[in-house]
Amino acid sequence: MPAGQATEQQPRRSKRIADCQQQQQPAVRQQLQTSTQMAITPNSGTSSETSTSSNAEPLPVCPVQGPNESITDYLQRAQTYTATLTLAKERQDAAEADKQRLAAEAAAQAQRQAEAEQLAADKLNADSADLLIAQHDQWAAVLNGMRYVPVAGAEPTAVQQERHNLADILLCTMRAVIWNSTMGDLHSRSTRQLQHDLSHNVKTLAAAIKVADSQLQKMDTRIAALEARPSQAAPGCTTDTAKQLNERIDHVVNLIGELGDFTSSATISSTVAAIKTDITKLQTRPDAATKNYKIPHFNINKFDDYNKTTP
Repeated sequence: MPAGQATEQQPRRSKRIADCQQQQQPAVRQQLQTSTQMAITPNSGTSSETSTSSNAEPLPVCPVQGPNESITDYLQRAQTYTATLTLAKERQDAAEADKQRLAAEAAAQAQRQAEAEQLAADKLNADSADLLIAQHDQWAAVLNGMRYVPVAGAEPTAVQQERHNLADILLCTMRAVIWNSTMGDLHSRSTRQLQHDLSHNVKTLAAAIKVADSQLQKMDTRIAALEARPSQAAPGCTTDTAKQLNERIDHVVNLIGELGDFTSSATISSTVAAIKTDITKLQTRPDAATKNYKIPHFNINKFDDYNKTTP
């Protein structure tokens, strides 16, 4: 195809495309507007959060040691960075604590308001019940006067029957209100007394637990001090005395040699008594008595003439 024909046909083709684009532009614009509105609407909160967060002061970048920077300078910059982060963290914690405090105060205020409203409603109901109880006789007389008194040979009319039924309903309602008010007062009194007793018992138990805990801590401290102290046994202490006594008993038992006699003894006193008995027996034996040995008479005069010769 020659270049001139291509140049001449190109405008006609572009015109057709332009016509199609002009026909599609209104629909495309409407879709773009709708999608833009849908995209902006749910992200309004996000944009506000972004704007709020953008108001905060940006944190500095973590320092990195330069190629020719000394360690002292780098440590100084790192310390400055750490101090900056610590200050930012403290500010963030303070803001969070303030936010939680405000939320807690709002919740406490709402709770106090609800309690005040409930207290006002309870007081109004109590006042109404007290007024009804005070005027019980008067209202009972009025309602009893509304009741129908049967007469022989006469039937009550519809109005009289309705008044009679209404009086019965009001009398029952009044008695129920008075009964509930009386029981409510009794329940409130018993509840307050129970709460008072429970609070007193809890305080007493807490004090007892505190005292016991203090004594236990003192005991643990004392035991730890005794365990940590080195052993300094005195010569006359109980441990050494018991040891010496046991050694003496063992020595006496070894001297006697009759170990079988002491196997049945269950206590030290019985063992010592048996030892004493055996020692007494040994001392009272006949062969244990002192013997007198006679030495022959020695006359040294016989050796005076040891130089003489025998004839």
